[in-house]
Amino acid sequence: MRSKTVPIMIALAAIAVASPSWAGDLKDLTGRLGQDRGGGAAQALGGAAGNLGLPALGGDVAGNVAGVLGYCIRNNFLGGDVAAQARSRLLSGLGLEEEKAAEEDEDYKAGLSGLLKGTGGGRSLDLESVSGEIRERACDYVLENAGSLL
Repeated sequence: MRSKTVPIMIALAAIAVASPSWAGDLKDLTGRLGQDRGGGAAQALGGAAGNLGLPALGGDVAGNVAGVLGYCIRNNFLGGDVAAQARSRLLSGLGLEEEKAAEEDEDYKAGLSGLLKGTGGGRSLDLESVSGEIRERACDYVLENAGSLL
């Protein structure tokens, strides 16, 4: 488990250095990732993320990632404060409020419906078209990667 969580922690630490005002929040968020699902997203995913064909995530799909987090929370694939805080921070970073994003941002709306878009117009995954276990793993993957988009 340690080798899988180290890259995530390094990415979050780099973001924290670049944005000192979020450093404490990101440290708390990183620490709680492992508490929400009894071992965290990295452990829940194992090596399966690549095998599931999940799309690569980058800054250009941050609005979609925020929407997918909303989808995952609403459908009980993610719980606790961590996912909600990550979604709020992504929206804030885009200069959007949740109600406004739901009305105006097409990527956010697509994410709320369960469509996970890949960076650069790459591969997408419709979470409604896959089994519950794959949805849960995809939601963990999105939460795990949301920190790098902040």
